[in-house]
Amino acid sequence: MAINKTPVPDARLNMKIRAQFLDHLAQTANVSASARAAGVKGSAVYAERRRTPAFRDAWALALAEGYARLETDLGTSINR
Repeated sequence: MAINKTPVPDARLNMKIRAQFLDHLAQTANVSASARAAGVKGSAVYAERRRTPAFRDAWALALAEGYARLETDLGTSINR
């Protein structure tokens, strides 16, 4: 019986993709849109978050910044 030896590409995100995703996330607090902006699927960023503690921590900080931006924008638009 032959064993399939087709190489499987590494699904980890490189630093450029991580940075693009995190920058967009900090602007929007939108994971799906941020993944698209970085050119990857949402499932890829969620897998990287599960796999990499540093990325998980950076995600949490970027998301908190994104929420703060949204709250500021909302407060500004309400006060007009």
